[in-house]
Formats: sequence, C-alpha cells, structure tokens
Amino acid sequence: MRKIVECLECLIGKENVKRKVNLKNYLTFKVDCIAKILIEIYSKKELVKVIDFLNGSGKKYYILGNGSNVLFKNKLVKDIVIHINSGYQKIYFKNGKYYLSAFAGCKVSSIIKKCKNRGFSCMEWAIGIPASIGGAVIMNMGSLDNVIGDKIYSVTYYENGTLKTVLNNKNLFSYRNSVFKNKNCVIINVVLILTRRKELEIQKDLTKYIKIKSSTQPLKYPSCGSIFKNGDSYKVAKLIQECNLKGCTIGGAQVSLKHSNFIINFNNATNRDIISLISYVKKEVYKKFRIDIEEEIVIF
Repeated sequence: MRKIVECLECLIGKENVKRKVNLKNYLTFKVDCIAKILIEIYSKKELVKVIDFLNGSGKKYYILGNGSNVLFKNKLVKDIVIHINSGYQKIYFKNGKYYLSAFAGCKVSSIIKKCKNRGFSCMEWAIGIPASIGGAVIMNMGSLDNVIGDKIYSVTYYENGTLKTVLNNKNLFSYRNSVFKNKNCVIINVVLILTRRKELEIQKDLTKYIKIKSSTQPLKYPSCGSIFKNGDSYKVAKLIQECNLKGCTIGGAQVSLKHSNFIINFNNATNRDIISLISYVKKEVYKKFRIDIEEEIVIF
C-alpha cells in the first residue's frame, strides 16, 4: 500500500492523498467511518489518471460524490476511497436549445441555484437533495414523481481506458437505476437540458417544493433519503407503517416518525445500527406481506 500511496502522491500531489480520514462529513448519514486512504479529485484529468493507475495496480477502490446515497458496512474502510469534488458548470446554447454541462462532482443544489440565477429551469423538484450530479445520474435520482433521467441530454463516462459519450434514450434509465450502475465505469460529465423561465417563477416552485418536503420528510436529521425502492403495486412507506415500525429504533438509528421510508441518524448512530435496522425492517415487511423490499441506497 505504501508504494501505491507514493505513486498517487506523484500523480495528483501529496495534499490530495489523505490518510485515516473520518468520512462523517462526506456522508449525509453523518456516521463515523474511517477511510484508510482518501483521494481528493477536482478535475477530469486527475480522475482519469487515478482510475488508470488503480485499475492497473489491481487495487480496489470506491467512488464517492456527495455521499447522499451511500453507507459503508464497516467502520474502517481498508480500500481506497476516491472523493470527486465539485467542478465546472457551463451553460451554453446549441441548435436552438440551452444546455448545462457539469463535472460529475457538482452538487445538484449548486446546479439548481446557477440555473435559477441565469433564468433557466432545470430540476427544481430536486431542491433539498444533497446529491452530486454523477451519483444522481447513476441512481436516476427522483422526487415528487420526477426523475433526473428526463432532464439528461448526454453522459460522458470512463470505461476500460476510454472516454465515451452517450446520448440519452429510453434504455439508459429505469426506476432508481441506470445502465451506468452495473457498468465498470466512472461518470465524468453530464449535460442537462434547460428551459428558459423567469427567475421569480422558478423561485416560486422552489419554495413550493421546499415546503412540501419540509412537511413530509425528516430534514432536520441526517439520512440518505428514501431507504427502499417502491414496487409496481405498493409504496414501501405504507408497508412499513402498517407493520407499526414508525419510530422503531436500533442503537442511534430510527425509522422516522415523519416518513417511514426514511431511516434517520437519530442519536449518534453507527453504520451497524443503520444496517441492522434496515435488515429488521425488511424482515418485518416480508413476514407480514411476503414482499422482499429492495434497498435504494448503496451499501459498500
């Protein structure tokens, strides 16, 4: 590992290769979790260099954006964690339409803000979701019956030593999923389709969506948003509620009293507390309804 770390320091600078980093502030669950090695990435060039090197070395690694849909099983992460930071955003006009091009690490919130300030509507419904655009694309982030897949023009990703760009089509995205999730690839850049709109109208919608989410979701507590995927014929929150699991607590993790498909870090929860509660909820729902509910979040 020492030689690998030294090579990484030569590639992107010593200041960007960190040892024994607590990931608490990198994960929206805010759980204590120590990364043995954390690599900070700020550009496409750095990201490609690091991916090429690690793939060549055979060393396992995890990609982390804003950590809004991720949980690690163990308190100590022995494999390398690559944290993709926010980067460039550019609005441009082409063939009669407006687009925004963004580096994978850009926060969804900053994209929404930039678009609003420039008089463009993009994905106001996503306000309050603490995701990076790369992670949002991989999971086909959604809220209030909207999904990001409907706003994508193109995605550039790195796979097997090659940069590839694919235009959006109906086969790229599905419910809380995308073809990128199962590829051995890394999202590099995302281009979103924009619509011209008055800033005051956009702000009105943002205020509306914030109000809806504040009244129905436990935004005051650390969480990963919805834990489980809905099915074709059921809403998971309803199943969990009918199992009388609202408020159910294991350690510092709790099924939210406000929204039963949210598990919150109620009182200094550990990753084990959250994973144990997820398993318990799945078990109880299956016992009552004979339905295997599936996690929406990614557990490494």
